[in-house]
Amino acid sequence: MKVNLHSALNDTNIDASQSSSQRQMAISISAMADELERTVPLNLCLILDHSGSMEGRPLETVKQAAEQLVEKLKEGDRLSVVAFDHRAKVIVRNQIINDSASIKREINKLRASGGTAIDEGLKLGIEELGKGQKDSISQAFL
Repeated sequence: MKVNLHSALNDTNIDASQSSSQRQMAISISAMADELERTVPLNLCLILDHSGSMEGRPLETVKQAAEQLVEKLKEGDRLSVVAFDHRAKVIVRNQIINDSASIKREINKLRASGGTAIDEGLKLGIEELGKGQKDSISQAFL
């Protein structure tokens, strides 16, 4: 663990002609945990909005972020991808990551259209997470 201590005086000037003076000092302490090797696999579900309001840059940003997350997953991690517009659908079933390129291709097929059935997307995402292993860290990204 790395610990930092930072102090600051409210006034750095001291009048030497005064017999006493009062100053305020602020002290802040911060601690950063050492980077730990993760041993518990992830069970991740990406719930992606590709409704009509996501046309253009917003959808491209979502797809790029999803691809970067896929690239960071490790051996033994699980992933599922749900997409929603006016209805929700599972585009990648909950699975152990073996072929990240095919997952990224599925994500890149998304096109903006329709309404925003976020409730259906969240429901399907939770169902997909439920298919993962019990001894894993489950997370949904909406």
